[in-house]
Amino acid sequence: MNVVSAPISRDLTVHVVRDLDALEALRPEWNAVHARDAQAGVFLSWDWMMQGFRANKGRFSVLVARGDGISDAIVGILPLKSRLHWSRSRSEFQTQYEAGGRLIWSEYTGFICDPDWEAETLPAFASALGQMPWMSFAMRYVDQTDRIKLFRKSFPKSAFSTALKPYLINKGQTNNLVSPQVALPTDFDQFLKSALSANSRQKFRRAERKHLETGDLRLTGTSGATIDAHLGILLKFWMAKWEPLKGRSAAAKTAGNYRRIVEAAFATNTLFLPVLWRGDRPIGALAHILDRKLKRVHFIVVGRDLEFDAPYVGQILHLGSIEWAIAYGYRVYDFSHGNEPYKYSYGTTDVETQFLTVRRRTADRGTVFDDANTTEAVARIQTFIKAKKYDRAVQGCEQIVATLNADT
Repeated sequence: MNVVSAPISRDLTVHVVRDLDALEALRPEWNAVHARDAQAGVFLSWDWMMQGFRANKGRFSVLVARGDGISDAIVGILPLKSRLHWSRSRSEFQTQYEAGGRLIWSEYTGFICDPDWEAETLPAFASALGQMPWMSFAMRYVDQTDRIKLFRKSFPKSAFSTALKPYLINKGQTNNLVSPQVALPTDFDQFLKSALSANSRQKFRRAERKHLETGDLRLTGTSGATIDAHLGILLKFWMAKWEPLKGRSAAAKTAGNYRRIVEAAFATNTLFLPVLWRGDRPIGALAHILDRKLKRVHFIVVGRDLEFDAPYVGQILHLGSIEWAIAYGYRVYDFSHGNEPYKYSYGTTDVETQFLTVRRRTADRGTVFDDANTTEAVARIQTFIKAKKYDRAVQGCEQIVATLNADT
């Protein structure tokens, strides 16, 4: 069911789009409001988001705000991902929402908003979302700090609890809500002088003379003819490093996510994937996503041949990418989530992202399960039956019937 809200205010109407054809039709308007929004980059573009929507039918919703009195033009967009959760404590299905970009493992999430309508649109999104059935909502990696604060305070405290949460990984050693980034000048030599220490600069120049200028090592890009091979190289190296630490199942799942984001970048012509070679032997690869609108290069994932133990490999890969970025007019090189120490040797400064969570304080079955998740719920009931968890199957069926009856 496509939920359509009543007008949120005198000036705005918000409705929910869950149909791929309807989203396809929104492309011109989506692109228009995205172009007006200086805070919306590649990860909120129509081309990028549609990669996630097309691959996840039934798992997305898009809140669309239209401004009354201006030809009903779109003034805001909030993409969402839905997840079905079975609550053991309450014996019920619950709909959970996240930022839509997580369908495709986007580096950053947030809102698309006409800057002239920001003050009206963000509270309207909170109001519309509050009218939809769900139990919990989360937006992680939001790089629009002022917007997330306005959005958060628009949820009534009497009905919702909200929090800005930390997000630490690697046993608490890494803050994954910090993205070290470096501003790029117009000249690579200037970058080396301003961003690197004298020692790091000398090491790179020495490695450059010894390995790159002599032809001992070479950097190549990735094209349609080489994407499969180069992605295979990257993920093979990544798995070799992380499988012993994460375990095969967890590492394979993460590698699959990296595969999807790199393939989406290639499909949207936003992929930059240099590979470092010694002769015909690949020894390292870096995947990036290009934000041509905001002039940013986002480093996503690295893979290195662990048998080729040379400290200069990572430096050549990153500095070679930065040199390329400067040559093509990019103004920011983003080392992605996580404050790992090596990133600070490139003159970076921290950019913080936000992790907002919202939860209903009190909820009955009519307010926690969205019938858009019915197909997924039926599939889950089948797994209950196969596992001989008949009580859960019956309770799930009763909840679905009650929800469908309430809609008629």
